[in-house]
Amino acid sequence: MSLIRPASWLIYILVLGAISGWYLYPLLDVDRLGHPAVLLSSVLVMVLLLGSGAVYRLLDRGLPRRETGGHRQARRGPGAVRGGWCG
Repeated sequence: MSLIRPASWLIYILVLGAISGWYLYPLLDVDRLGHPAVLLSSVLVMVLLLGSGAVYRLLDRGLPRRETGGHRQARRGPGAVRGGWCG
């Protein structure tokens, strides 16, 4: 799911480049590099994104969990609402 937005952006940029002849990123310039090189660089970027996401997930799992102590305390101060929804 995390690669839907980058993959959609890649497809959009490639279609736009095919129509206009101008590519937003040099590593996606199909006219200059060819389809195999662009495909390889795109796959490598996607793998890099997946790998960095996996590293962050592993790091997050290794962090100690904080105890919240139940419900959050009610806000106090001049802007606090007292007595529920109606005040």
